[in-house]
Amino acid sequence: MDSNIPEISPLAFFGQDSLRSGYFSGRIFMMQAGNSAHRILIMKLMSKGRVASRQQENREVGFRNYMSEHYPACEVIELALQIDEEESHEKQIHAFLTRYPDVRNCITFCSRAYILGEYFLDHGLKDFHLFGYDMVERNIECFKRGGIDFLIAQHPWKQGYDSIKALFNHVVLKKEVQQYNYMSLELLTAENYIYYSADEK
Repeated sequence: MDSNIPEISPLAFFGQDSLRSGYFSGRIFMMQAGNSAHRILIMKLMSKGRVASRQQENREVGFRNYMSEHYPACEVIELALQIDEEESHEKQIHAFLTRYPDVRNCITFCSRAYILGEYFLDHGLKDFHLFGYDMVERNIECFKRGGIDFLIAQHPWKQGYDSIKALFNHVVLKKEVQQYNYMSLELLTAENYIYYSADEK
């Protein structure tokens, strides 16, 4: 579920096409940022010197492919935060924004967009735009308070349900199951996220 690892040849995979998802996020992100965005921020979550998940890495590749094809002059600046050093995040974000005061458009490919969203809200920064992934509780709270503009969701409930169903069909019923099962790319805003949440329940 969620992160595809083709080299292990899974019985079945349920999740997004991460590369396509990243490309799609680039299109929506730049529709909002506009041609005036000459510099943008990618916030990355790191673990032991590496991006915390393969899915996050693949989304970024898709995003950068879109940017290189359509906005090659736009500078992409990275802010790398350690996943297990949350107490230092605020200081790092402050240092970044001090160094790059013109950055107003931010994106992250992990489920913790709230790290930036909460910072913007807590410091009264209202002219920032933030794009992220996943309907985790703190992202939802940022939505409600206006700290996140867009999230891409990936139906984790359906992933879990369908994966157990596939396992049952394979082991018990001896049925052939489809190996790759991609979730739809759901673009959520403060206005429509509540309907997605209701659907997941």
